[in-house]
Amino acid sequence: MAKHWQQVLILLIFSLIGIKALIHSGWYTSHDGEHQLVRQYVFDRAIKAGHIPPRIDRQLLNGLGYPLMTFTYQAPFILGEPFRLLGISTQDTVKLVFILSFFASGLAMYLFAGLLPAIMYLWAPYRFSVIYVRASLGEHLAFVFLPLILWSLNNKFITQKKRLIIGSLSLAGLLLSHLMTAQIFLPLIILYALYQLITAKNKRLVAGTYCLMAILGLGLSGYYLLPALVHRSAIQGLNRHFYTEHFPTLKQIIYSRWDYGFSQIGTANDGMSFQLGIAHWLIIALAIFISLKKFSLRNSVFIISFILAIFMSLPISTNLWDYFIRRQSWFIIDIPWRWLGLATASTAILAGSVLSRAKNLIKLVFLGLVLSLVIYGNRNHLRVNEYVNYPDERLASFRGSGTSYDEYQSAYAKESMVKGPALKPVEVRSGAAQINIGTSLPHQLIFTTQVSNTAQLQINTVYFPGWTLNINNQLQDIESTLTEGVPRITLRPGTYTVSLVYRQTPVMQLGNIITLISLIALVFIWQQKAK
Repeated sequence: MAKHWQQVLILLIFSLIGIKALIHSGWYTSHDGEHQLVRQYVFDRAIKAGHIPPRIDRQLLNGLGYPLMTFTYQAPFILGEPFRLLGISTQDTVKLVFILSFFASGLAMYLFAGLLPAIMYLWAPYRFSVIYVRASLGEHLAFVFLPLILWSLNNKFITQKKRLIIGSLSLAGLLLSHLMTAQIFLPLIILYALYQLITAKNKRLVAGTYCLMAILGLGLSGYYLLPALVHRSAIQGLNRHFYTEHFPTLKQIIYSRWDYGFSQIGTANDGMSFQLGIAHWLIIALAIFISLKKFSLRNSVFIISFILAIFMSLPISTNLWDYFIRRQSWFIIDIPWRWLGLATASTAILAGSVLSRAKNLIKLVFLGLVLSLVIYGNRNHLRVNEYVNYPDERLASFRGSGTSYDEYQSAYAKESMVKGPALKPVEVRSGAAQINIGTSLPHQLIFTTQVSNTAQLQINTVYFPGWTLNINNQLQDIESTLTEGVPRITLRPGTYTVSLVYRQTPVMQLGNIITLISLIALVFIWQQKAK
């Protein structure tokens, strides 16, 4: 036990040094930093308005409404919400999720593979790029769950009960953290599961446990996965051929200058680094050399994963990308260099196996060498580009989308309205009417109107499946009222109460039910096995 505490303390020290730049007032400039703040604020706004689970927000996209939380990952903001409920600012909340997730990912890797792999898992150029350059919170959180899933698949570490509980929750956590990263990690998870199945004594029991783990993991995330997949046809989406512009070269993966700019078309003007890390290249070289001398099925799993990750990152894999993008709608990975996350994880895990081959003094020398290379190779990666302040008051009036390309906007949305002047919730298009807004929430707009001369009113909320329209408690066929994607209603003289309310679609309700059933099943299994 003392040994574990000492190693955890060492891991904590490395973690604190790694994220010390976040222990600073305010926020920092980054690629997606503003998006993370907006998402946490919008998630919190929905929770406080009773819109649970959050799906849409009327204020976003110039006041037209945007189904942000229907499609974006939710786990980071679920973890951040208790801090928001305690009154902590949004920028501090998101930093806390970054900090806690960083340490948690190291601890998870320590549980699975040991101290050196945990340090290399944390101290990698790609990990620091995710935090300080890109501020990709969902992808960052996903690194917590990969080693936990692998840990739960291991036949030697834990009992069947813990395996099932931890594996199911971790798989759900991965899917809810970042679906793209989940797809990238999936080959390693499958390969490791096959390795454990091959070496298991009771193969039928292990296979059954794995299948149940997968079912429960998918079920727990069903409230998010099912609507996100089914309702993709209702949004404008991202350019499916975006990947062609962002292949790094092998030279860039070996070494590229650290900077805080963006990945550009081609390689000449790239403003960010794609390097894997000196220590990580050393480990993979030694692991391959050792495997050639003495074959190890376990190490082969991680070597194959590494080779796959590098292959998918490079232009040589273009034909495979073309196949998946054109023929497989479930393939949603957008940028090739995201695969460097899998390469980082694979080499970090292999570090433990390589270290175990060394003995006595050689082992200490090798450990010192690797740690020295880890520290030296990341010495310039431990800082942000520039500190800024992004108060909640600014977020309260935010009318963008919370995504880079407005890719989740409704297929009904018109660019002229999205990019035009700020829109009022309701406007009189013709005739004469007075409008009094009664309720204005992320998922509701209720107003009364006194019409003195037949009037046409435009409700500036773009249609997305789930919006319902009532006039004096009479449900309307909202799609028949749409003009340029928003409802226009004609009212004769009189007094009216009009309500626009977002309700969970049948697909969303089914997803919610699946998640609830999966959660109940998990609790039931735990209690049954605990007897």
